[in-house]
Amino acid sequence: MSPIRVCVLQLPALLRRDSGVALPSSRAASSSAVVDPLAVLQRKQQQMQRVREALVGAVTALRQRGEKDSSAFTTTFEPETFSAAAVPTSYKAILDALLASPAFSAAEGVRAAPFELLVLPEIWNAPYHNSCFGAYAEHIPDVPLSPSPQDPEEAGAGVGATEGGGEAALTASPSFAFMRDLAKRLRVYVVGGSIVERSATKKRPLEGRDGGEAEEKVALYNTCCVFDCDGAFIAKHRKMHLFDISILKSDDPNGKGIIFRESDTLSSGNSLTSFSLPSFGNVGVGICYDLRFSEMALALTQQRQCKLLCYPGAFNQTTGPPHWSLLLRGRALDNQVYVVGCSPSAPAVSGEGEYPAYGHSIVVSPYGDVLAELDGAPGAIFASIEKGKVDLFRKQVPTSVQKRFGEVYTQVQEIAAEGLNGAAREGTPGA
Repeated sequence: MSPIRVCVLQLPALLRRDSGVALPSSRAASSSAVVDPLAVLQRKQQQMQRVREALVGAVTALRQRGEKDSSAFTTTFEPETFSAAAVPTSYKAILDALLASPAFSAAEGVRAAPFELLVLPEIWNAPYHNSCFGAYAEHIPDVPLSPSPQDPEEAGAGVGATEGGGEAALTASPSFAFMRDLAKRLRVYVVGGSIVERSATKKRPLEGRDGGEAEEKVALYNTCCVFDCDGAFIAKHRKMHLFDISILKSDDPNGKGIIFRESDTLSSGNSLTSFSLPSFGNVGVGICYDLRFSEMALALTQQRQCKLLCYPGAFNQTTGPPHWSLLLRGRALDNQVYVVGCSPSAPAVSGEGEYPAYGHSIVVSPYGDVLAELDGAPGAIFASIEKGKVDLFRKQVPTSVQKRFGEVYTQVQEIAAEGLNGAAREGTPGA
């Protein structure tokens, strides 16, 4: 099989102070925020514009460089590349402008997009802040879902903003629709980073309650959507391991520290996610903190036969420098697969409530070496990946078939169960 090319976009993050979400004076994540639905929609559109601007800049740089024999190419963007303010528009107009740009105008016999797989960052369409997750949440349908002429916006799917919504057209699923049509119009697969998903389920009313109406239970998820080159929605990954950490400034050698609890607003997923990429093989998906769990990567490679793992992520400037590259290279070498880590860029400004993303998007080979890495600035990576290199390394160093589960080591779940049972026995009086 011939190599395929991956495009990894490191986009500027949306700042909380520009979010259209005004926090109450208490600053508590659980407190009711005042939301401007129109501002939220326009900020999402601004991020869609930034996807367009990044793609035009990246592909222009690649075409100017020429098709050289190289496994990877990186480019960075100047600040003026990106829209500084939200411009009222529609996702369709943004995509029309993308396809009309010289970078994507396809000559006869030439692909409009010089890559087969596009990867976006975690929470690319919203500020990474608990206070904003509910306002930016979108309805995401179940999979599989074939392309449909009916838009989520037109159908009124999805609920989005907040208490007292009512602006259904403003808070439907524009980011989902944008990614779907981006994949379809560029004829590429899209691993859509992640957006916040709002999932509502009906609960049966309590017996004897007046009216007998079912209660609605709403949960938010950090969700990655995957689309094939026809725009079909083929996979949905809900982040399995939520980002709950507390590193005090006094305990951080660099004096920064980070405290964040996704579980204050988000729920966790409970299933592995993979999809088939033609001319390459199976691809597994994890989101950010999922990267820290080697068991998940092992399951994706052993049970799902994945040869590429994609991790949209937003490590911070405390944990990013010591852990980000190390973990990505470890997942690659442990499982003898390609690994992509796609982050938002580091913010140009800092301040209260602004998440300090690390950046440093990266592509790692099955051998554990870095094919390409960005710094903290906005940019893009183009990297060629080959199924044959995965197969060759697994023949050279056959660790994937030398594992001794059931013979020397016990299954992971059995070890975990023993640990939990042991802890329970220790806490039982008289045990």
